[in-house]
Amino acid sequence: MIPVRTLELLVSSGAITAKTPGAITPKSDSNTEMTLIHLFALLTGARIQTVLTVRAEHVMRKPGEFHGDDIRLACGPGTGIDTKGGVKGVLHLPRGFYERLYVYVHSDRARKRRQMADGGDHPDQPLVWRDNLDERRATNKMRMSRRG
Repeated sequence: MIPVRTLELLVSSGAITAKTPGAITPKSDSNTEMTLIHLFALLTGARIQTVLTVRAEHVMRKPGEFHGDDIRLACGPGTGIDTKGGVKGVLHLPRGFYERLYVYVHSDRARKRRQMADGGDHPDQPLVWRDNLDERRATNKMRMSRRG
């Protein structure tokens, strides 16, 4: 759970709006992806590399399929989500934030951004596609896999 003081700081800084208790909404659509990246790291305590390797498939399940106040995502080897040193772990996402990710991953905006990637729109694409940075990483990964 996010400390109330942290939420108050985010709201007062203008980074998010809180329309209802437990609801977290990016303030504008102009930088949705960066807002989601930062909120994911803040709310889960995950490292940036961990956040950036979360795939669309990890948030495709309907929020109603989960029980409790938080959604748990396994991370580490075999999950597709990188961790420091390849250590297995679990990310705890607040239900309200998972619901926002679910809406985002099914949005036209996210689909269009995933279509820019090699292979087009499919669940194995990164949750948050950031144009040329992800394109460079994908190209480098392909080059490395060809060498091995």
